[in-house]
Amino acid sequence: IFPIQVDTVEYLRSDIKYTAVASGGRQYLVNLPITAFEQRLDPSRFIKLQRSCIVNLDFVVSMTPDENSQLIVQMQDGSRFTANRDVSKKLREQSI
Repeated sequence: IFPIQVDTVEYLRSDIKYTAVASGGRQYLVNLPITAFEQRLDPSRFIKLQRSCIVNLDFVVSMTPDENSQLIVQMQDGSRFTANRDVSKKLREQSI
């Protein structure tokens, strides 16, 4: 068991069995669905980019559109995630 402070969580990424929690340059596998975390995270800081990915906006370096007008979110650790169309639209509206 590794206690992790919420403000250090960079992103969460899930697959069929596990959710990877990225914090402090490391990833921790947790045997819980990403939805269990989503309900507990502050929606003003964390945003669900797609079904399997939640990012902490404090660790986002940049957001650039791809050829389909979806935003590519670049994280401080170099990870890149694509936001779905609805979330991309929402993020654009928030940055204006």
